Formats: sequence, C-alpha cells, structure tokens
Amino acid sequence: MRNRNFKAIAVLLTAAIFMATMTACSDGNKSSSMAESNQTNAQSTKENDDSNSEADDVSDVSIEYNLGDELPQEIIDISRINKGNEVRLSKFFKKLENNEEVTVGFIGGSITQGDSAGAKLCYANQTVEWIKAKYPSATVNYVNAGIGATGSYIGVHRVDEDLLASKPDLVFVEFSVNDYTDFTERNKESYDGLMRKIWLSESAPAIIALGLTQDNGTTFLSQHKVVCDAYEIPMISYRDAIFELINKAGINWTDISNDNIHPNVAGHDILTKLITAYLGEVAERADTITGEEPDIVTTPAVSGRFVNARILRANDLQPTEQNGFKQIKDMEIGKFIGVWSAAAKDGKFEDASIKFEVEAKNIALLHSKIVNKGAKVIVKVDGEEVVEIDGNFVNGWGDYAYATEIKAFDTQGKHTVEIIPQVAEDFSGIQVFYIAGLLVS
Repeated sequence: MRNRNFKAIAVLLTAAIFMATMTACSDGNKSSSMAESNQTNAQSTKENDDSNSEADDVSDVSIEYNLGDELPQEIIDISRINKGNEVRLSKFFKKLENNEEVTVGFIGGSITQGDSAGAKLCYANQTVEWIKAKYPSATVNYVNAGIGATGSYIGVHRVDEDLLASKPDLVFVEFSVNDYTDFTERNKESYDGLMRKIWLSESAPAIIALGLTQDNGTTFLSQHKVVCDAYEIPMISYRDAIFELINKAGINWTDISNDNIHPNVAGHDILTKLITAYLGEVAERADTITGEEPDIVTTPAVSGRFVNARILRANDLQPTEQNGFKQIKDMEIGKFIGVWSAAAKDGKFEDASIKFEVEAKNIALLHSKIVNKGAKVIVKVDGEEVVEIDGNFVNGWGDYAYATEIKAFDTQGKHTVEIIPQVAEDFSGIQVFYIAGLLVS
C-alpha cells in the first residue's frame, strides 16, 4: 500500500510552490467534445479528474483489495444505487429453485458484446455461468444481444427481434457509455421506451440496469437512473464501485481496462462479482419478497415516443424505386446482416437513388460509417430534402452501423424516404454507402 501521508505532503508542497511562482493560470488541455458534453452525468466529484489523481490519494481511508479477490462488502454496497422492486426477480429465482427452464438476456454495446474480454470471460457469460453453477438442475438459456457502437436509440428499435423474441425471464441493460449528451433528450426517451418494451413484453422479465463509465467519469448513468427510479428497476453501478477501488485500494484504471472505456478481463470479473453478489443476496430472500410489481403502464418516466419502435431491416425492406443500388443479403455492418449498397465508379454514382415507403411518426436511417471511404448522401422525405449524412469515418477504428434521425411528425402516416448518394469532393478513390435499415416508431 502506498504511503498516503507522504503523498499528501508532496501534493501540498507542490501546490504551494506552484502558487508562489505563477500569477495566472489557464484551463490547460480540454477534454474531448464528447466528454465536455457529458459533464452533467457525474455521480461523484471525480468525473473530470484523472481517475488516479494525487488529490484522491490523500484520503486516509483505504481498502485492502487485490485484483481477482472477492470484493469488499463496502464496494458491493456502493454499487447498489437503486434497490428497486424485486418482485419479478424473486419469481425468476423461484423458477430456478423449481428446476424450471429460464432465459437470461443481455442488451447493450461493445462491453456487453464482450470487447476486451472475449465471449467466455465477458460479464454476461460469466453471470450466466454463475447462475448455472448455483442451480445445476435448472435449464438456463443465454442470449447476448450486445452490439458494439450502439446505444439505447438503436436498442429500443431492435430489442424485439434481438432479445424479446427469446422470451427472457431476466434482462440486463447496459448502455451508459454509448448513450451520450449530444442527443440527451432522445437518448432519455429511447432508454425509457426500451425499459417499457422489455417490462411489458410477453414473458414479463425482471430487469437489472447496469451503469458503466469512461476513465474520466463520463457516463449517462444519472439520466438512466431517473428512468430506473421511476420504474423501480434495480440498478448496479460499476462506475461507483470502480472509482471507489481506484481511490481507496491502490489500483489503476489501466489495471481494469486497456483503453478509456472497455473493461478488460479483470474489469469484467469485477462487474460479474458486483452482479452475482446482488443476485446471490436476492436469491437468499426470494421467498420473503412480497408485494406488487410496479405499474409502469400508465405514465412514462420521460415520454412514450419509442414504445412502439421497430426496425425495418434491409433484407426485408423493398424499395418502391431504385437506381444504382444493389441488395447484398449476406453482408454485415456492425452485426446487422443485409444491406442496400451504392458504390461510386470513376468518381460518379451515376444518378444513384433509392426510395422506400414507410408508415411511421418518427423515422431514422440505419446506415454505415466506413473508414476513409464512406460516401455522403442526401435524404429526402416526401420530396423535401431534410438532412445530409456523412458516412465517412476518417481514420476510424473500424466500420460500424450508425443511426441518423431523419424526421418526426405530429401523427402517424405514410411517407416516402429517398436516399441520394453524393460524390465527396474532399477525397478520391472508392466511395460507398450501405443502408442497413430504417428505424420507425
């Protein structure tokens, strides 16, 4: 364990010397625009500080912990930021006790998908393995609907097909680092709609919400918590737990993550232990949990805009008109299989365009972001140009699927959506654009 008194003295001396020799100061290096836009998401004063700063080391309170150990109870306790209503969760455990068949589902972004840990060591699979070990006579099915680079906006449109069709008994929701405040109100509405769709689905599953974080504390956790509070959904904060360990147990962010977001194997292990500690505790008192389930039907926590959201996938989306596009049914963009594709030849799209007719109140385009060769498109609705989309991902980490809101109307109705590729003047070579589907509600 580090000598905290020595560090405290060092910090004070450094501050004194700095103040004595400087007459003014500036803001210094600013965080990324995404981090700046998320400053209001903080659950602690650490949000915009380095996660292993000297100021945090001054604390005289420490926790004895090594990676891989069982988590101290105070870390488990601090992670439980919303107890919620546990009636449905008790029903889940009663089914397990009766050796019945259950399905455990997960929906989220790349963390849920298993990035930086792998399919076997990610928190989702490890949680299911814990349940199987605890109830060896029950049949436990596992559905992982995590898709990298997606937030609750895409999630609320795809949840029916990707998760709810499997009729889960318990669902974990993880979108706190993929929802961000560039689209605060939309993401609050989509998270609200997602929770309502899951709760009101045929199998009536229990829900547990998860709160993750970036290394600087950036998260959408506080906005999600508003919805979870209103609907009495239990919520576990990896963010609160991990920063408490960093502040008091002497571990570094780099011990639990290989970048600024994704937990590595050690990080997934901590998240798994937070979840299973909670599950184990609820399981022990499942027979004593009584009362009524929360009523979330009547009044939405934020809005009911996306409660009927659905995805029209490219493979099922037939154009009313098309020129210069072709359908590729087996091509995958960000785990979405099937696209309508347009590619420039000799710097021309040859007047390419494609039209779809949909019935909706809210319309979005699910499309590609392609590293260094994505094309731009103009989108028209009912003949009126409404948005230009840049499908180029300059020097990016990889190709992925992205959703761009197109237009919202006051009432439901039939509309024509036209996509017209444009040759970008700022770069040469191959330019392509893929349509993965339309998101409607």
